[in-house]
Amino acid sequence: MKANDFLFEKVRALEKDGARPNLHFTPLFGWLNDPNGLIYYNGMYHLFYQYNPFKNQWGNIHWGHAISRDLQSWNDMPVALEPSESYDKDGVFSGSAIVKDDQLYVLYTGHSVDAKGQAHETQCLAYSKDGVTFQKYDQNPVIDLDTIPGIEPENFRDPKVIQRDGKYYLFLAAGIQKHGNIILFESDDLRNWTYKGNIFKDFSKLGIMTECPDFFSIDGRDFLTFCVIWGESKRSQVYLAEGKMDWDQAEFTCDKFMALDGNADIYATQSFNYEGNRVLISWFRSMENETYLVDTNHQWNGMMTIPRYLELAEDGKKVIQKPFGVFKTEKIKAIQSIKNQTPRIQGIFELGSQYLFQGKDGEVKIKRINDENEYVITVHSPAFKKEYHWQADSKELSLIFDNSTLEIFAKEKTFSIVTLIQGRECER
Repeated sequence: MKANDFLFEKVRALEKDGARPNLHFTPLFGWLNDPNGLIYYNGMYHLFYQYNPFKNQWGNIHWGHAISRDLQSWNDMPVALEPSESYDKDGVFSGSAIVKDDQLYVLYTGHSVDAKGQAHETQCLAYSKDGVTFQKYDQNPVIDLDTIPGIEPENFRDPKVIQRDGKYYLFLAAGIQKHGNIILFESDDLRNWTYKGNIFKDFSKLGIMTECPDFFSIDGRDFLTFCVIWGESKRSQVYLAEGKMDWDQAEFTCDKFMALDGNADIYATQSFNYEGNRVLISWFRSMENETYLVDTNHQWNGMMTIPRYLELAEDGKKVIQKPFGVFKTEKIKAIQSIKNQTPRIQGIFELGSQYLFQGKDGEVKIKRINDENEYVITVHSPAFKKEYHWQADSKELSLIFDNSTLEIFAKEKTFSIVTLIQGRECER
């Protein structure tokens, strides 16, 4: 363990990369996407993730692994899962984790492509006694496409496992007749699964495909998060649905439906329990500039968001998102500026006031323009120039400007941008 920690730290130090954020987890080398298997086990928080360890572009997907005691400082670990069997030979795709009998179990999607080019996705099980080395179940896959007729074989993925009343439940994304669906399975032992039903069938909210479903409850209220692929050149995005889960009928009734973030740079959100609180981590990326880091000779590509607390407001009517970390409070009355050196600022924006973050090769301006808490966010990046209009719900914002990233938190509303602005060489 100490040898690995030493080597990982040395390898990271070899690359003096001003675009690499300090607070947001990034891969040591290569490509990163969805967070997987977020869980507390053996005294540590575990972050697994979709990972290409050989190249900084998508493909050859493994499960990368990192651990933390506080969700802020992460230690790189050896790769946890790799494509090795007929059912996952073309990718160990996204999944989740659960502890059973003091062992860590992960359920993941095995991805394989046949000789005709047809992709097949099945659900698979692996387990570990130490949270580091995993053994794949010898009877994989535990759920295959024969279970339910009509599922598109290439669109059946992303199992999220939970335990409730002595049973295990698995939420899965499934494409049926070119529509997104979220389906549910039940098990007594994590190995044998029974199909319970299609719990969320509102096609107007689920596009042509859903991905990365997650279920949790806060103060007795039920929530689903999932990603929607809309198609027709529309940007895919993470959504939060609030409602009620009927476990007997295997049906989720949606009362409220909203985008999780005001921008579409976060994706593949997964939640877990952190000291009794519900916490989210998402893949943080710019789809319009997916190849920018590759094209500009960076060795890594992809990052995670700052962990976010999810809780109900005092009136119980809104879901509030709060970032991890300690923030310096400032009252922003006019134009204030700071060099990009990983500041975390809680600012009270007076009307017409503006905050300017300056990096080595770009800048971001944030300005409150009216009494309705509308903000204009202007990004001058080496990769793009863009002006965003964001309707927030507060004049007090928490800002995290971490080299190539910007995350802004109001109350219910958040706005996250991968700016790709370098900042490490700037001075305060």
